[in-house]
Amino acid sequence: MGDTGSLALGAAMAGLALLTRTELLLIVLGGLYVTVTGSVVIRFWIIAGICAAAALGIFYSDWVGSPR
Repeated sequence: MGDTGSLALGAAMAGLALLTRTELLLIVLGGLYVTVTGSVVIRFWIIAGICAAAALGIFYSDWVGSPR
């Protein structure tokens, strides 16, 4: 992807996290990018799925528990 694409994706993720006030979720979602650098086999898909499911679970639990 190169520097331009990765910087754009990182900025988009950071901007959306700031707008939705879910900055701590970036730590969980960042696990995906750490995994990318270490592995390019099927194991990556499993770990990426776990990171995405954990992030969605944390976001959903926070969304359900927030007062409206």
